[in-house]
Amino acid sequence: MKLLLAPGLVVASSLAGRRWGPRLAGILVTLPVVAGPILLIVFLEHGAAFAGRAAAAATLGVVPLALYVVVFARASSRFGWAASLLMSWLSVVVADLVLVWVDVPAGIALALAVLALAGANRVLRRMDVSPPPRSVPPWWDLPARAAATGADKARAVRHSPTPRFARTN
Repeated sequence: MKLLLAPGLVVASSLAGRRWGPRLAGILVTLPVVAGPILLIVFLEHGAAFAGRAAAAATLGVVPLALYVVVFARASSRFGWAASLLMSWLSVVVADLVLVWVDVPAGIALALAVLALAGANRVLRRMDVSPPPRSVPPWWDLPARAAATGADKARAVRHSPTPRFARTN
């Protein structure tokens, strides 16, 4: 069930975005639509202390996500998609490498996430970009999204050591 939940929620968010627009899809994927049920499973399997640390880490994960969006949006106005993707991925890797060494309480993680989202929103609103025309995605789009999400979750479950946020001291 763990491995099917995240891909199912990604597909549902994608379908909602197709029906009601990209703004709703963006809101859905930033809400704990995917992380919330996964954290519930973490709570049921590992207890409250572990789930609390996991929730704080997931909240802090919004900071690199906001950085990714800003870097990709800014870079894509000057470079092609491949260079923009590489720059945004590298920014996330650097942010993750910094954040993995910082023990951040849940309240501070929430404050940083809110500040990162507000900052990203401010930067993106200042960009003069018209939305792309709507197009019909290829038939393989949703299965590919589900497969990529499922593969990522399977990799994370299979290959991750005990996470740093699992400490109980």
